[in-house]
Amino acid sequence: MEDSDMIVLVVQFASRLQANVISTGLLGVLLLPILQRTAAMQAPVEGVDLKPHLTIVASDSTSSAHHSPFPLPSRGLARPNKLGIVHYRASFAEHNHSKPLLALNDPTKFDGHDRYSTTKLLDVFLARKIAQLPKVTANGIVVNSVNPSLCQSDLGREFQGEDAARFR
Repeated sequence: MEDSDMIVLVVQFASRLQANVISTGLLGVLLLPILQRTAAMQAPVEGVDLKPHLTIVASDSTSSAHHSPFPLPSRGLARPNKLGIVHYRASFAEHNHSKPLLALNDPTKFDGHDRYSTTKLLDVFLARKIAQLPKVTANGIVVNSVNPSLCQSDLGREFQGEDAARFR
């Protein structure tokens, strides 16, 4: 390969977008060949169905809910119950942009609460899209998204004021 054949793209994304969506999606797709090989293995015990799982961590919140200007039914998702509000809160105003990830990366339009909700909504979309890939459907791989609920983490390390108090 000559130098002229190689193109290197460097785009810096906001940390939430990079960690919650882009890296998660890329890692999930890179794991598919391993999951395919696992799906083809003989069951370790007769009668045990060996189905590999790709689980994407989504999120959930039961506080501060408001109705999104971009309601879930138009996104193809079920109406939220009281345990599925964080995705419902996402305005995802960038959904019609020709390059939504780049639009989400615009620092002049950053809203931390909405961005978190939007990235977690994108995780649900990501899980659904990966689940539709032929490598997944043809091999019995299970793709899902889960809500671990609020847990001890460093999630609020950069928060200030009222937000910081919630994560201490």
